[in-house]
Amino acid sequence: MILPESISNEWQSWIDGLVSKGIRLGLDKLEDIAQKYHLTQFTCPVIIVAGTNGKGSCVRTLEAIYASAGYKTAVTSSPHIFELTERIRFNEKPITAAAFEAAAVIARSIAEDALTYFEFLTLLSLIAIKDYDPDVVILEVGLGGRQDAMNVVQSDVSIITNIDYDHQSFLGHTLEAIASEKAGIIHENQIACVITQESKQLSIKEQANAVSVPLVEAPITSFETHLNKVAVSAALAAIKCLQARLSVPDHCMAIAKSVQLFGRGTIIETENGSKVWFEIAHNPASCSSLAHKICYDFRPDYIIFNAYKDKDILNMIAPFKSLRCRWIVPKCPEDGRISETASLVCLLKEEGFDATAVDRPEEALKRVFSSTHASSILVFGGFVVVTELLKALNCITKRTESCTIS
Repeated sequence: MILPESISNEWQSWIDGLVSKGIRLGLDKLEDIAQKYHLTQFTCPVIIVAGTNGKGSCVRTLEAIYASAGYKTAVTSSPHIFELTERIRFNEKPITAAAFEAAAVIARSIAEDALTYFEFLTLLSLIAIKDYDPDVVILEVGLGGRQDAMNVVQSDVSIITNIDYDHQSFLGHTLEAIASEKAGIIHENQIACVITQESKQLSIKEQANAVSVPLVEAPITSFETHLNKVAVSAALAAIKCLQARLSVPDHCMAIAKSVQLFGRGTIIETENGSKVWFEIAHNPASCSSLAHKICYDFRPDYIIFNAYKDKDILNMIAPFKSLRCRWIVPKCPEDGRISETASLVCLLKEEGFDATAVDRPEEALKRVFSSTHASSILVFGGFVVVTELLKALNCITKRTESCTIS
């Protein structure tokens, strides 16, 4: 992993201040600005990726394969683990702090304080990407699809990795309603929309038919991968759809087997020999996949967990009931969305788990490492939990990223 650069405290504070504007779904404000400054169209192919899970895996696979084929890649992804600069990558490397801040200056001058946190970062990303002049642009949707800020860009291929329950207060309470929101990234003149065995809802087919975009169902790869297998399969199918414009040889496609993404199946071996698995699983579907995998390959002695209180926590923890391990719930500094430790521990105990609360992420690790029965530790629950525990771990001496999530 190439460590991202930190932007200045002044810029970090200003951008963080936009969080208070909340989440605003809809394209009107950003689209007007983006069109005025010619940021909605690119001369190179654009791929947009939506889905409940697997977006990061899909984007990373696309990026790695195109870069290996010699193309200049530009990627936007979210959220970030350590630094805001992680959200924009050029040729697999995070944008420099200088380039980020230069784009921020332009974005702030043209936005005139009209945008939310995610809208501003989207505008900033598009400005930076235009300046970079890539061969291919890969955009990861933040929330939903139809009303997501990334959807202001005219894309050539859309990908919907899967449909499952998450963010129901914004996207709807049925799979068809959620699918309908994500299907909003399918637009006229796209070459194709790639779907998977996990995203074949009727509303997606109806939207594709309405705008005359062919649906391409991605066959599941026969080989094992380090990342979400369904998402990797979708990336491969999308690359084939664009072969006429961006030719990729077979040997470059083959690297899909070994592509990795920090925070997804990442194992860090500590100085005392313990292995800590970090996984950004934050909804029932991704947690079910994670539980299935670790039952065979990892079997943790301890689980360090917390999650946003608006998540379906009961169904996030249910797949882990067969494990006999101790749970530690750390208090995480955040914006008020994170669960209170006492109430989460109470819920875990009611469901039959051995759970304890601690005041800080550092305390969670100290407690685990002081145990004589802590050779394997699992950390999951979302970006904020992984971020805080990685910071707490601080000095990483040995790192392997060898777990396969399928």
